[in-house]
Amino acid sequence: MHPEILDLTSSDEVEARMGLFSFLDEELKQPFFPNVIRAIPLLKQDDRPEISFLNCQPAGNPPRPALVSQDDFRFVVMNAQPNIVEAIRQANENLIEAIEETRLLLAVLDAKAGKSAPGLAGLRKALTD
Repeated sequence: MHPEILDLTSSDEVEARMGLFSFLDEELKQPFFPNVIRAIPLLKQDDRPEISFLNCQPAGNPPRPALVSQDDFRFVVMNAQPNIVEAIRQANENLIEAIEETRLLLAVLDAKAGKSAPGLAGLRKALTD
C-alpha cells in the first residue's frame, strides 16, 4: 500500500486505510458489492428469468418465492447447449481464481494492518454462494 503506513500503532491511520476496502464487503450499502456478485447471471433461456444465485433465493419481508424456481432451474440446465455448458465451466474457473485473488489480497492486508485488516467475509461468502 502506498504511501506506506509509517506508524502501525496509530489505529486511526491504519483503520482509515483499511476502510477503503470496506466497500467490497457492504451488502446493505451502495455499491452492494456482494449482492452484485450474487446477481451475475449464469444461464438464460428463452423467456425465462436469468439464473443467478440471487434469483434462485426467496427474498423480501415477508419472503416471496424465488424468481427462478427449482423446476425452472432444472429445465434450463437440462436443455443447456454445449456452448452454454462451456461458458459455465469458464465462469466457474473465474470464480476459483477470484477466490484465490481475494485470499492473496487478505494476506497482504493482514500483513500490512494486522488486527485492523478487513476480513471481507461478505465478499468471500458471495464468491462461494
